[in-house]
Amino acid sequence: MVKFTTTATSSEVRAIRARLAADLRTAGVPLSDDEDFTLRLLISEVATNGVLHGAGGGNPAQWLTIEADLHHDTHRLRVSVSDPGLGRPVLGPFDTDDEHGRGMQLVAELAAAHGCEPDPYGGGKRVWFELPLQGLDRLPARHATQEPPHGWPRTDTLAPLALRP
Repeated sequence: MVKFTTTATSSEVRAIRARLAADLRTAGVPLSDDEDFTLRLLISEVATNGVLHGAGGGNPAQWLTIEADLHHDTHRLRVSVSDPGLGRPVLGPFDTDDEHGRGMQLVAELAAAHGCEPDPYGGGKRVWFELPLQGLDRLPARHATQEPPHGWPRTDTLAPLALRP
C-alpha cells in the first residue's frame, strides 16, 4: 500500500515519520489522533534503530525501505523498516536511568505484534510492528492485504534492547 526508500541517516527520521503519516492519509487510512501519535512514535524508534544499528550509525550511501500494509482480517496496520544490517534487535532489561535502549521496549509495549525477519529485497533485515486500527473496518476491501507482505509469517517476534551481530 505504502512503500518508499530513503537514505539511512538520522536527519531522515523526521522526514520518514512525516511522509509515512501523509502517505497513509492520502491512501485513505483512517487514523485516530492516538493511532497517529503511536504510529509516529514507533516508526521513529524503528527507523532510528535502522540508522544507528542497521546502517552503522548513519550512512548516506545506505538505504532504509519503509512499507505499510493494511490487514483487514486482523484490523491492523503492519509497518516495516528494512535496513542493510544483519543484527537482530532483542529486548533487554529496562533501565530508567539509561538515555538509550528504550525504542524496542516502546514497540513491545505499544504494538499489537512485532518482529524481525530477513529482508526479501537484499541481505539485511526487516523489523516490523503492527498497530490495531479502530476505523479499518470502514475501508473498502481494495485497501486490504490479506496475507503478510511477501508471504512472511507473523511468528518471528522479538525476544525479551540491544542489537546482536
